[in-house]
Amino acid sequence: MTIDFKAEREYGGLTIRWDPLRRPRAFDLLLSCNGEDWHSGFSTAQGVGNETHLYLPGTVSRFVRLDLQESMSGNGFGIVSIEVQPHGFSRSLNDFFSAIARRGADGLYPKYLLGRQTYWTPVGTGEDVTQALFNEEGMVEVDKGAFSIEPLLYADARLITWADVTLTQTLEQGYLPIPSSRWQAGDLTLTTTAFATGASGASTLFIRYRLHNHSQEARAVRLFAALRPFQVTPTWQNWRQFGGVSPISELAYDAGRVWVNGDKQIIPLTTPAGFGAVTFAQGAITEYLQTGELPPLDCVDDAFGYASGALRFDLELAALGAQDIYLAIPFGRVDRRAGREPSASGEEQFSRAVRQWQDTLGLFDIRLPPAAAGAIATMKTAAAHILIQREGPALHPGPRRLPGESRDRGRSTAMRTS
Repeated sequence: MTIDFKAEREYGGLTIRWDPLRRPRAFDLLLSCNGEDWHSGFSTAQGVGNETHLYLPGTVSRFVRLDLQESMSGNGFGIVSIEVQPHGFSRSLNDFFSAIARRGADGLYPKYLLGRQTYWTPVGTGEDVTQALFNEEGMVEVDKGAFSIEPLLYADARLITWADVTLTQTLEQGYLPIPSSRWQAGDLTLTTTAFATGASGASTLFIRYRLHNHSQEARAVRLFAALRPFQVTPTWQNWRQFGGVSPISELAYDAGRVWVNGDKQIIPLTTPAGFGAVTFAQGAITEYLQTGELPPLDCVDDAFGYASGALRFDLELAALGAQDIYLAIPFGRVDRRAGREPSASGEEQFSRAVRQWQDTLGLFDIRLPPAAAGAIATMKTAAAHILIQREGPALHPGPRRLPGESRDRGRSTAMRTS
């Protein structure tokens, strides 16, 4: 299929909406200014989602050709529409994903891609030189400038996202730097908590998902821990490699572990029901999770570099019952041949993190009138954040900044707590 603009045109990309029953498994996008000399703009042989968004920054051509090579259904090809996107569509990768996010329903992408503020807080041991970030919606950026893991629920035949719930946030015991985000969705609550333990150079991030059924009847609920190529740091705090998107070129599920980009390990301490992954061309992982199912592949390589995936946990919650799910993510890069295993259960690691921070913040005492109890808690939390964000004796103005860098856009944003 060839499109002739009748003259050379500058544009930023294309959005192809496919007939769901006639999608191609393989196709090439070819571009030309004269109809004789063609060059490749995009190629895939792994299938496509309902929509294909093509990132074509600063492209100029007269002709656009789609070479459709293989039908997924064996029933030919069907295109519902092709949209030619303006230059701003691909001004940057952050602009590109923001444009995609605005096309879908709220909750399918991070809030900041919709231009809406979300607050966040750092998570770490106070002893290591790295830390995670945790936002109001329970999304966790697992290391500096890394991908994120976010929770999604499937119950009553629908996908429940941050946009469908009532959100509240807390800190453990009101002041320890162990944050939680609580989703209230009818008679279900999901509380996501992040904490870290371990010595410098060998610390591990943990995420606990606690599902509680407040009804008088048993409930079947499906929890997804989605791996997304997005940081918690929002796009308007973009600086160097921080803020907005974060590449995921490879996802692989092997021996009960998820490997990201070959050197980042996710260890489900609770056995999952499955794992599925998709390339960017195959669609966002949320496109598949809306049906309550995982995509069929458990290993993908994405040439574009923005794959996504999800772990699935099938839960049978008793009446008024609760269940915990734990993930462990070692900080830093991990040798795939060796891996790194937690030394204790999720419950034990949580207790260890609480004790460590109680001991650390108990080394000093602040005495004020009872009415100032909140101020004391705030000062202790701030001291903990200084320790988490430091690098040895050097203090940082934020978890993604170096000493001496004090520009306003570099300051960390404190997550509101109650």
